Amino acid sequence: MSTEAWRGSGIGDALVERACADSVSPRHSAIVLGTNRANRVARAFYKRHGRTRATRRFNVGIDSDDVVMVRDLTAADGSPLAR
Repeated sequence: MSTEAWRGSGIGDALVERACADSVSPRHSAIVLGTNRANRVARAFYKRHGRTRATRRFNVGIDSDDVVMVRDLTAADGSPLAR
């Protein structure tokens, strides 16, 4: 089955939200990931799931322009989110 056949099925949403729920802990304040700046589909997906673009950038490989995206796992008062 191709990647396009899975797009829009909700499986990616479920996986990302489960990973975030499983990461909630007093020891974890955020989830950080990197993606290529040119990959607008991935960046939009991560943004829909509460990630914001961090100020840091990094390069993986030659001619790569990657961005760091972060999702906060704490409540407004700084306490861990409830599971």
